[in-house]
Amino acid sequence: FFDAVLPSVEVAGALHPRVQLHLAAVHDGFLRATTILTPRAGMRLRVAGTAFDTGVEHPVLHDRRRETTLEGDLRWQLRPSSDRFSLRASGVRETRSDLLRTRWEALAGLRVAGIRTEAGVRETGRVRFPGDAGALGDPSGSLELVTMARGRLGWIPTPGSRSAWGSAEVRLRPDPGTRGGRLNLTYPLGRDHQLQVAADQAPGGRPRLTLSLQSDWSTFRSVAQQFSGSSGSSQQVWAQGTARWNEATGGLELDSGPGLERAGLSGYVFLDREGTGRRDPGDEPLAGVRVLVEGRSVVTDEDGRWEVWDLVPWETARVELDTNTLRDPRWVSASGSVELPLSPASYRRLDLPVVRGGEVSGRVVRRNGGGPDTGVAGVDLLLVDLSRPGRTERITTFSDGQFYIMGLRPGAWEVRILPGILEPLRLIPDHFRRIAIVDPAGDPGPEILFRLDRERIMVSPVTDAGPTLPLPPPSPEPSR
Repeated sequence: FFDAVLPSVEVAGALHPRVQLHLAAVHDGFLRATTILTPRAGMRLRVAGTAFDTGVEHPVLHDRRRETTLEGDLRWQLRPSSDRFSLRASGVRETRSDLLRTRWEALAGLRVAGIRTEAGVRETGRVRFPGDAGALGDPSGSLELVTMARGRLGWIPTPGSRSAWGSAEVRLRPDPGTRGGRLNLTYPLGRDHQLQVAADQAPGGRPRLTLSLQSDWSTFRSVAQQFSGSSGSSQQVWAQGTARWNEATGGLELDSGPGLERAGLSGYVFLDREGTGRRDPGDEPLAGVRVLVEGRSVVTDEDGRWEVWDLVPWETARVELDTNTLRDPRWVSASGSVELPLSPASYRRLDLPVVRGGEVSGRVVRRNGGGPDTGVAGVDLLLVDLSRPGRTERITTFSDGQFYIMGLRPGAWEVRILPGILEPLRLIPDHFRRIAIVDPAGDPGPEILFRLDRERIMVSPVTDAGPTLPLPPPSPEPSR
């Protein structure tokens, strides 16, 4: 088992807005470097080189005889705003201990009335074996002229709204009797079924015919194929389906897509009136709330339920609510952003409770001796959620020294006054930290008050704003 564990590393970056570089290395495998150039709009050039490890006795990822591979391809739309005229070229040079092989092609394309036609030259493979003194050359590889066309066949009537598709390819070699080609027609039989007919002939070979009937049912997918050729005829039938468990609904679901390569998330969004963090019978389901999952979004139904499928298993997914879609601006997500690993061929349940947020307000003032205190504007304050480490909010005092913030999750919050503009003014607060309790019922708590003094710390007794805490050690200013 451990012989098949191959550590790897990948590095990618942009050396220039038009130059991208990608490096990949696999232990006992290979080292690959890829460069992608986009010198102008509509033009893309890719060059990749790979060096294989030939000293491994039993390699896992490659043939031991492979040494190096150099490949490149060019795609160019002559008019960047249109793909009507295009050029395409590619080539591969493979070095092995037993041979050297090269192959390449160059094609020009034209798109008219939904049909795309390409014509050009293709070298299927020139080989040189060890000991050959001449240039590359072998009967198995030769030059051929290629013409291809493919597109939507709207003039063929179909039973549904889907159109028929067709493609054709003709290959001509200089030698007589070495013509080849391929013809393919896909005809839809309704929404979930399609018939595919393919006829092909290799250069110098005999024609072959393939009939395929593909059906995509709600619970599984099936393909039935009939092959006919010089060696006789054969049949093949296969089916694919997935049985997955949905933890949110507590039931088994059947699907026609792949299973082990996919994962899902599902759950409910509800108003947690009691603040238990669980979906209790009396909690109100919230419909029309947008849930964000790894850049994708889904909206809850009338029961507050949501689900997302086709995620990558074994990876960690990040889930959060779009609070702008909550119908009450005072509501907030009780869990904030959640990250959890995904399991293959199943839905993981994640309920997202919503609670009514509270508010914190107060003032930052400066002592004036025997006169009234004066509000200080522009003072930065940091609010730290004591029940959820790492979650903070930052606010700044208004022109009169007042500060106010709403939509905080219920619980204990620590209000910290940050140095900011206080150091240049040589102002020192009587307390650097105070505790504010956000009530789940939404009732505002007592006002937080910070008093500033110019030369000495005036430690005031404990007020109704909350208990005082010791001065914090010197540390860099935290960020939200």
